[in-house]
Amino acid sequence: MGRYKALVSFAGLVTGVKGQTINIEDDAVARDLLRAKYIQAVDNTDQAPTPAKSTRRRKTKTVEG
Repeated sequence: MGRYKALVSFAGLVTGVKGQTINIEDDAVARDLLRAKYIQAVDNTDQAPTPAKSTRRRKTKTVEG
């Protein structure tokens, strides 16, 4: 298992958003993503993974006048 930073957004067996810190348990998947330059290894400090950003849009109120 390792900690990695997503260099681009991707989805599949593992999903990452650009700039997100993720944990990947499968070494084969991590190796493939490293080779493709989708991720880079991160120091194993006590920093928690970055939560994924929501893609939901906020509802806006329409002002009628």
